[in-house]
Amino acid sequence: MSQIKAAMRGARGAKDITRGSTPENPIPFEELVHPIYRVGEAVSGKGIFIGVIFREVQGPELARPDYDIFAAPRDLQDPDAPDTGLTFARLEALLKKRATWEGHGFLPHTKDSDIYETLLRQSYKGEWVLPSLVLLCGWRTASDQVASYANLYACKDRGVLAGTFAQEAYWSSTRAEGYNTHVVNFKNGQHGIWADTKSAIRGRCRPMRLEKYTAESLAAWRKIQFVREP
Repeated sequence: MSQIKAAMRGARGAKDITRGSTPENPIPFEELVHPIYRVGEAVSGKGIFIGVIFREVQGPELARPDYDIFAAPRDLQDPDAPDTGLTFARLEALLKKRATWEGHGFLPHTKDSDIYETLLRQSYKGEWVLPSLVLLCGWRTASDQVASYANLYACKDRGVLAGTFAQEAYWSSTRAEGYNTHVVNFKNGQHGIWADTKSAIRGRCRPMRLEKYTAESLAAWRKIQFVREP
């Protein structure tokens, strides 16, 4: 997964979309457009558009779009306590128990390494996933610089996503040492590490899903002519 690069697609302007976004040279989402979707747009049957994951082919200059990223329109809730967050144990149980939600099934993994392995095996079918720290806030660990602008926290106030988040901590699927998991506070963007399976601490969960580019959609992407807006 180290070859997968992510770049946010914005509403105005354009740049050469063959450039990948790297931690050393991230592409601000304000400078880019997507050929079809706008960041924060609700797309029927898919979710709310967040950005694009690029796969590096032979270097950053030849990166190509690999997945579109979509977020759920609302938090996953505990049916028995809809006004509170979820313990990590309860979150794991819901991911394994629920057949479908908002039109798609769930991938029952709560470790980003297991989710990445599903992608690499090409057995992923567009299910909702518990987002990794990179997808949640753009950071690889709680001490890193931003590695990706295609993340949920960066566009929490864009489009129809605005006003849908609690001012609380959100779980990620990125584990820390021991029985601990990275979280991000959506009130201020601060990172933390919480005990997970053995804890009664409650956090929020906003599922996300990916849609793989097909040969047809990739060909259509390459035909798009981008023109810098005045």
